[in-house]
Amino acid sequence: MSGLKRCVKKLAIANQTIKYKNALKSKNLDYNAWIIQLENDQKEDFLIDKEDQKCLKNDFKNFVNERLENKNDENLAKLTQLCQHLQFNSVENGENCQTQYLVCSPELLPQVSDFVKESKNQLDCVILKIFEGNLSKFAFSEISKIFHNNKSLIMIYFDEDVQNQDGYREKPWFKPDWAPDDMLSYFYFGGMIVLNAKEFELLPYKESDDVYSYLYKLLLLEGAFKKHDGDDGFPASSRVIHVPKILYHTPVPSYELIRGLKQAEPIKERTSETTVSVIIPSKDHPDILFRCIDSLLEKTKLDPEHKIELIVVDNGSNEVNKETIASILKNYNAQYIYESCPFNFSYMCNLGASYAHGDYLLFLNDDMEIIEADWLEKMLEKASLPYAG
Repeated sequence: MSGLKRCVKKLAIANQTIKYKNALKSKNLDYNAWIIQLENDQKEDFLIDKEDQKCLKNDFKNFVNERLENKNDENLAKLTQLCQHLQFNSVENGENCQTQYLVCSPELLPQVSDFVKESKNQLDCVILKIFEGNLSKFAFSEISKIFHNNKSLIMIYFDEDVQNQDGYREKPWFKPDWAPDDMLSYFYFGGMIVLNAKEFELLPYKESDDVYSYLYKLLLLEGAFKKHDGDDGFPASSRVIHVPKILYHTPVPSYELIRGLKQAEPIKERTSETTVSVIIPSKDHPDILFRCIDSLLEKTKLDPEHKIELIVVDNGSNEVNKETIASILKNYNAQYIYESCPFNFSYMCNLGASYAHGDYLLFLNDDMEIIEADWLEKMLEKASLPYAG
């Protein structure tokens, strides 16, 4: 069922993309004209009053002043000078909502982390501008609405585009909803994110941290990479919130800048000793079979604690080839399962799996040859993810 839903979702996205292209073509609009027209038709959900530091809540302002005057806190002084303190009073359904923000760049996160810890929940969100850019006029209303309705969120991220000095907009980056594999591959969150301030109490940001690795550790700690039994998605998708709107504008594409970010270390859920059972269906081609096995054993580089269990399933080689295969396999300490039967790849794989003792099963065609040393480690990295089947 989940596979069908994913297929339907992909088709819906493709269909929507076609509609966008047709709409632009029929109206003779480029992206800049289209997005401006779309935003002009959009109504803000909130009435927003943007105020500077002097209009912060009294207890929050007093905390800042006390630290500066009485404790001569250089870190806080730097924070106050370089960060943007904002308070937003918004109205939703007649209810007054107040949200405290701190807007900063990554290099100030250690001080922000300390500040959050000592300010005793006076701060709600940290808007982190990872790459230089400008927030949309709709950004704060969206953040306020989301935070007001879900104060247990971990983070929020948005779609974005490029805006030049003349205000012309192009190259939109439409991002997926929470996607663990994407996050492990590249920093797809882009140029700006919003973090719940309480997350810095759960995991303080250290001087040695970088944004990518910190978010990885935080999301791992929050269980964002785990998938509950029976769920079609990830429970964390309700706490790692993607807003499918263009709410950040950068002078150059963020998807080019993210190449410079250090990639997060992969999850390692494997036990100290891991065995991979390699199951190879084969018949009557000992030369091809052993070319495959030799390349597997000679070119594959594994961590010292990882081992390979070799299983060959033969569905009816002639007597000569059978004896040849059985004799040579003894030198490889491999299992040789011989059962004369019509070719059925699925049956042969299942038969081999029934004899396997490994933690993972790898099904390998006998006409394959290994060319990259780390191929199996990369596959193990993915197979060992807590949400992998």
